[in-house]
Amino acid sequence: MIRKLKRRFITLSMIALFLLFFFIVVGMNTVNYVSFLSESDDVLELLSKNKGSFPDWGDGRPPHMSPEIPFETRFFTAVINSDDGNVVMTDTSKVAAVDADTAAEYALRAADGGERGFIGAYRYCKTEDGLGTRIVFLDCGRKLDTIYGFALASALVSLLGYVIVFFAVVIVSGMIVRPVSESYERQKRFIADAGHEIKTPLTIINANADLYSMENGDNEYVSEIKEQARHLTGLCEKLIMLTKLDGGSGAAEKIEFLVSDTVLDVVGAFSAPLKLDGKTIKPYVEPMLSMQGDEGAVRQLVTLLIDNAMKYSIPEDVIEVSLSKEGRMIVLSVVNSTDCPLPDDMSKLFLRFFRPDTARNSKRGGHGIGLSVAEAIAKSHGGMVRARRIDGKRVEFVAEMSIK
Repeated sequence: MIRKLKRRFITLSMIALFLLFFFIVVGMNTVNYVSFLSESDDVLELLSKNKGSFPDWGDGRPPHMSPEIPFETRFFTAVINSDDGNVVMTDTSKVAAVDADTAAEYALRAADGGERGFIGAYRYCKTEDGLGTRIVFLDCGRKLDTIYGFALASALVSLLGYVIVFFAVVIVSGMIVRPVSESYERQKRFIADAGHEIKTPLTIINANADLYSMENGDNEYVSEIKEQARHLTGLCEKLIMLTKLDGGSGAAEKIEFLVSDTVLDVVGAFSAPLKLDGKTIKPYVEPMLSMQGDEGAVRQLVTLLIDNAMKYSIPEDVIEVSLSKEGRMIVLSVVNSTDCPLPDDMSKLFLRFFRPDTARNSKRGGHGIGLSVAEAIAKSHGGMVRARRIDGKRVEFVAEMSIK
């Protein structure tokens, strides 16, 4: 449990950190790219309005533009005739990497696009004038290289920071979880020690009650003592087992056994008590199914689920128990009808000491911990237990366990 808590803490921390780094890197690069587009479009708009050249600014230069822009900017223009769609003029005097033929080819490609866009590393802008459609191309190669370089550098730095923080979180998580781990260990020791301490006087009470019955016969008081002692003994045993399973020490060495025979044995043991209670049990068990595990623990899981169905089923109910193999999992299903109110969140049924209706359930003699033990046994065998409503009054408990 503590290892799971530590892994969950690390996972959630790293997910949060990843999202933070992701949005920071994406945000910075998005702002950088949008700023680049805005600056490029301002230059293109200026060139388009002045028919493919920079104006003589004098004292009227826009304040956000450098006076060096006319000398630093590389661009070329082309004009396409609006009637026949042919290139009638090109001007490549302000760029060395493009000749007239290439400029004409770019212009024809841009004619099929939108008013603004990219062709290679050149951003273009289309305007209409007296000669036709004028297309101005701005060389953005160096700025794009800078943007791509910044994006790569920011991603690598973020990745490096992410890895460093990951190791830091792994180290710090141990310090954060340590108080919880110590408290949890103390709680487990207390439950185990208290369980063992309580079992001794319960054994004495049972022995004295049996001795009294042998000498004086049973009466309602002695019977009640025996019943409550049995109830407490069962509760102590379940608490001790649950504590061991939580600590990973409850399961014995796993051996291969026929789980089909185990389920049928438990079903057979419940047949007589159910019959006396006016109920029946129907097994649907695939024969010769085997798995590796703790047969005693698996037997207890089956017992707990059937016992739960017997306690909370309606009179004259038919309890259905099925066992099948699905892939690499053994699936046990127990279905019964019940008049007990069920929570909206069925996973609450597996909380320790949870009872939907305390007044009614106390009469049935349950501890409110049996399903928690069943869940712990299933998890110790690489599976899980879940519950679901089938219809208005029927409920199904499904336990899955790994074959190996």
